[in-house]
Amino acid sequence: MNMLNSFPEEFFTFVSSYFDISPKKTMITGDTPVDTANVACDILRLRRKRERTFGADLFADPAWDILLDLYAAHYVRKKVSVSSACLAATVPPTTALRCLADLECRNMVVREPDRSDRRRYFVSLSPDCLAALATLLSEWARSAPSRPAAR
Repeated sequence: MNMLNSFPEEFFTFVSSYFDISPKKTMITGDTPVDTANVACDILRLRRKRERTFGADLFADPAWDILLDLYAAHYVRKKVSVSSACLAATVPPTTALRCLADLECRNMVVREPDRSDRRRYFVSLSPDCLAALATLLSEWARSAPSRPAAR
């Protein structure tokens, strides 16, 4: 059992704010921190907007949607059930389940049973996939043109 799971959420909030650290921040060039979880959420929002604009049947990348959703969930310490991950994929459930199985075979996601409900499983990113996504999203944010300040 991971000892960190036994600490209350308030402990992490206190430590993060007291020491001015955040697990969401990944360092990129120099000392510029990037909130990579926010980048993942922005990408997901844009993907949904693109689907509403041009139609969901034109664009489909369920693996990417699942990975981004699991990445964002990791930083808010939210457990994601298999069914919730399938919904994030915005494809039929059978397609999403095949995609999850493929991600699991590639050691990109980890499936673990719910201790309180034996019928349910949770999925999360593997440590290697989490690190790879952090690097990718940091680079994505660095290469994106800066947005003008909101008025």
